[in-house]
Amino acid sequence: CETELQILTLASPDPELDSGSENYENVAFDDTAGGEDTDGARVEGSNDFFMNTGNFRRQRRRGLGSSLTSDYINNTNSIKPSSAPSSGTSFGEGYSHHLIYRICPKFTTNPAEKIEALIDAHTGKLYSFKNKIDLLQIRGSVFPTSNDGLLPDGVIMHKWPMPYMTVTDALGRKFTTDHGGSAPLVGDESVTISFDGPYVRMNDACGVSELRGSWDLDWGTSIGSDCSKTSTGGLGNTHSSRSGFYELNMIKAMARSHLPNNEWLKQTLVANMNLHSSCNAFWDGESVNFYRGSAQCRNTGEISAVFDHEWGHGLDDNDVTPGIS
Repeated sequence: CETELQILTLASPDPELDSGSENYENVAFDDTAGGEDTDGARVEGSNDFFMNTGNFRRQRRRGLGSSLTSDYINNTNSIKPSSAPSSGTSFGEGYSHHLIYRICPKFTTNPAEKIEALIDAHTGKLYSFKNKIDLLQIRGSVFPTSNDGLLPDGVIMHKWPMPYMTVTDALGRKFTTDHGGSAPLVGDESVTISFDGPYVRMNDACGVSELRGSWDLDWGTSIGSDCSKTSTGGLGNTHSSRSGFYELNMIKAMARSHLPNNEWLKQTLVANMNLHSSCNAFWDGESVNFYRGSAQCRNTGEISAVFDHEWGHGLDDNDVTPGIS
C-alpha cells in the first residue's frame, strides 16, 4: 500500500475493535469501553505493543526495542473518505470522524509481511495494525497476570498469540510463529503444533499436547485449574502450559533485545508444569518448575510473576557473572 491521509468514520459509542479485521473502514473502535482502553493492535517492532482482549482491557507489554523504518514512510497528503460502519451503530448518537495516516511500514525480519497501520494524525493513537497477507494464526487462552479470579487481570484472556511455536506442515517441514503468533504459511495448510518451540518447551505432568488443523488454530480454554483441559489439544493443553508458553516466550524475547549475545537466551528452556506438590516453584539449574494448586495456594504455573521470578534465576545463573542472587 501507499502512505496517505484518510478520514476514518466511527460509530459512537463504538464496540470493540477487531484487530484481525481486513476492512478497517468497517470496524468500530471504543477508547473507553467498560472504563478501560481498547487499543486493538500489536506492534512487534515498537517499544511497546498493545493487545485487544475480550473484556475491553488494554494489555501493554514491553516490545522488542526496535522502531519502524522511517525511510518507507512517505506522506502523499491525499485524503480519502471511508465508509461508515455497517454494524454496531448506536442510532441517534451520531458518528465521529478522525484524520488518520495510513502507513505501510516494512520489517526486514520477515519478508512475508505486507503491513497496514491506521494512526490518528493528531493524537498518534493506533487504530489498527495488520499483516495483509493471510497467514496461519496460532492462538490460545491465557492468564495474563494471575489466576486470582479478580478483574481486570486475574481472569482468563482468550485468543492471545502463541509466539515462537514450532509448526509442522504435512510434508514434515518445520516453521516458527513470530512474535504475534503468525506462521509463514498460507492459512489453509494443514499443520501440527504442540507447546514446543526454539525458545520454550512445556513438559506438563498432566499429559502431552498436540493440535492439528488449518487456518486459525486456537488452543481454547478450560474450566478449573491444574489438569483441567479443553476438548482438543491433548491432556497437556492446560491453563499452565498455555500461560507459561506465552509468558516465558515473551520475557525471553524482551531479554534477547537487551542481551543479543547471551547464548542461554537462544537455547530452549524446559518448563515443567503441574508437578505433584503445591505452594512453590523453583529453578533447578536447567529448567523452571511449577506446582499444582491446593487448598492453601493457587497453581503457581498460572501466575506470570512466578514465571518471571524463576526464569530470572536462570538468567542470573547464565549472565556474564553467573551466580544466583
